[in-house]
Amino acid sequence: MPTNQRNIGTKLTVSGEREYKQAISEVNSSLGVLRSEMRKVSAEFQNNADSIDALKAKNDVYERQLLTQKEKVETLREALANAAKEYGEADARTMKWQKALYDAEAEVANTEAAIRKNNEAIDQSNIKMDESTRASASLGSMLDSLTSKFGVSLPNGVKEALDGINGFSAGAVAAFGAVSAAVTALIEAEKSLISLTNEAASNADDIVT
Repeated sequence: MPTNQRNIGTKLTVSGEREYKQAISEVNSSLGVLRSEMRKVSAEFQNNADSIDALKAKNDVYERQLLTQKEKVETLREALANAAKEYGEADARTMKWQKALYDAEAEVANTEAAIRKNNEAIDQSNIKMDESTRASASLGSMLDSLTSKFGVSLPNGVKEALDGINGFSAGAVAAFGAVSAAVTALIEAEKSLISLTNEAASNADDIVT
């Protein structure tokens, strides 16, 4: 009778291990697919790897990869507890599960670090985009101010379109402002010359009279 009990216990242990191994195999297959997807994303954005679209695409894969890795960790913890109970903590089979668990936990930590780094890159890109937008927002206003010196007003549609242009750096806008100031000075000088000419013409009329 005791022999039969031992046989039953052994079969249950083997069956349990087989189930854990099967579960881990399925998780590893899923992780393999996700790694392939990440390589695909990297290939698609290889010429623009730091773009917002590329970083967000990577984040999507990273998040799903992290969830799958955590699922693997939980399965390995259960398998380790089962092996420790059946074979003892010092048994080679138990130690094998322990090693697999450590490796899986390291993968989780690496993925979490990659997600943090990727999010930081996204934040930096958003900051740069905001700065560029703020720098270019006054382009239409500056042009409107400049053209008004000539007595011309920009249509509202044109001004709004210019205000919406992105891609002008703060330095470019500053340079544009300097040019605007120089042109404005020339206009004022021209007005002064015109005024002097008109005054001279008036004086000439008086002399003729």
